[in-house]
Amino acid sequence: MKKEEFLSSRHWRYATKKFDPDKRVSPEDLDLIIEAIRLTPTSYGLQPFKVLAIENTKLREALREAGFGQSQFTDASHLLAFAHLETFSEELIDRFARLVREIRNPEPEKIEGYASFLKTLFGSWTNDEKSRWADKQMYIALGNALQAAAELKVDSCALEGFDIEKANALLQLPVGLKVTAFLALGYRSTEDKTQHLPKVRVAHEDLFVRL
Repeated sequence: MKKEEFLSSRHWRYATKKFDPDKRVSPEDLDLIIEAIRLTPTSYGLQPFKVLAIENTKLREALREAGFGQSQFTDASHLLAFAHLETFSEELIDRFARLVREIRNPEPEKIEGYASFLKTLFGSWTNDEKSRWADKQMYIALGNALQAAAELKVDSCALEGFDIEKANALLQLPVGLKVTAFLALGYRSTEDKTQHLPKVRVAHEDLFVRL
């Protein structure tokens, strides 16, 4: 892949403020973005989050109200909610160990030792520490989804400006899950003036340091 191709999607994408409600993301492209989320690297490989596809029109309208009227909640083709685990038990680690055994078939003592290490580690954490850690892992997945969408030339906007408590009440999630971000996917409206604005980023020398 040439440098120009590598950077083109990153320059092309922007936080879409106004979507065209008449344009839909194809099922094939949506599946690719969702698969990119699933393949996201996470700490210890535990994937402590879930992603919800919000399809109910009335729910999306209510979420728009919780999002202080942001049109992306209703006008985008698709709306994904990113929910992290506020706490978790050893079952999360057991799930990972079970998958490793099924997929890699390692020597039993190796995966048992690794699982034991993780249980000891997380067993010393408070629920607040677990929640903050899980939220960070979730944001890695959100960033991966943003780039995957850009590579497919699907417009996107990560949404954090909403009443978190109200949105979670509307979603009626199981205890232990909390949404702190949404991802709107679709296609930019020709009326969205922000698409023509140049990107604002700090200079390379102001961001990176060689030691």
